[in-house]
Amino acid sequence: MPQPRESIGNLQRVRDVGAGRELPFPWDKNERLIPFSPGLISLLQEKFNSDWLTKYPDQSGLYETLSNYVSVDPSQILLVNGSDSGIKTVFEALLEPGATVCTLDPTYAMFNVYAKMFGCDVRKLVFDERLDVSVEDILCSIREDVSLLYLANPNQPTGTFINSSDIEVIVEHACEHDVFVLIDEAYIEFSGESGSLRMIERYSNLGVLRTFSKAWGLAGLRLGYLVGDADLLSQFAKTRTLLDINCFAIEIAKIVLAEDKIMRSHVDHVLEAKALIVKLLQGRDVEVINTHTNFTFVRPPRDIDIDLLTVFLYERGYLVRSMRDTHSVLDGCIRFTLGSAEQVATFTEVLFDGFEHGRKVRLAELS
Repeated sequence: MPQPRESIGNLQRVRDVGAGRELPFPWDKNERLIPFSPGLISLLQEKFNSDWLTKYPDQSGLYETLSNYVSVDPSQILLVNGSDSGIKTVFEALLEPGATVCTLDPTYAMFNVYAKMFGCDVRKLVFDERLDVSVEDILCSIREDVSLLYLANPNQPTGTFINSSDIEVIVEHACEHDVFVLIDEAYIEFSGESGSLRMIERYSNLGVLRTFSKAWGLAGLRLGYLVGDADLLSQFAKTRTLLDINCFAIEIAKIVLAEDKIMRSHVDHVLEAKALIVKLLQGRDVEVINTHTNFTFVRPPRDIDIDLLTVFLYERGYLVRSMRDTHSVLDGCIRFTLGSAEQVATFTEVLFDGFEHGRKVRLAELS
């Protein structure tokens, strides 16, 4: 019987079979929770063309649209099937087996998956007890034996952010050591910062990865883009399968890019909800950990069992993520996606009911 490569056979992967996704409120994957307006749905229906089903995709129009949107030449953009695909493309094109790569710990899980898949050694920069990694530590990790530095910024799962001036110091130092820096800006629109795209013209060792999944709320399209040096991206493109971005993703992206108020409005609603949940949980012996993303962390009162709470929420239709065993600072927290202020207000009431339920269970066990 044929056997997979050793690096594949040894990979530990969790198959996403959609457990719990049938619930009314699957708030565990940082997807858009606020329904799109009827106006946008009508516009998409109006624009629909049967060619989207019958013809091979033509990506050129989206390259031109994105070029205007992010103010770079089309040759400096590479379309990818979401951030995952962009990360994998960098590994396929840039790294030899045995190469050393650096990243934060914890960070986006798929980076470590691809590092193992392609036989790379991972040097991890661990967050301290304040959920911080100093710029000095990052600079010290950049040496001649390093091929790639990956920074999710804002980071997932911690929601932390490195400001643009520090990013530029890091990229410049990496350039001096011929280290490629991949900045994954999946959540950048929620940070209030413009991100690293402005540095592209100055640093050929920089790649900036963006997605339509988070702020745009189009996770189902599986669409993102990598911005970087034109010559380097032309080499990266050689690893891609032919016509790998489908017609629906191309055409819908072109439509929403012309209506970016859709994205801006979504971000505003999320930030409003983030401020509201802090207000609603004040004085409840509950800690809310700030993030620069569309998700937040809540640490319940100490007398609340986190596993019992997540089950309680699940039974009422809410799928949230327990942060047990991710980082000591986040241990005991639940993480959930933010939608509208109304959605957050309703969820908070259910959360309070969960606290009361947990206390009753605890009293019953002690009696």
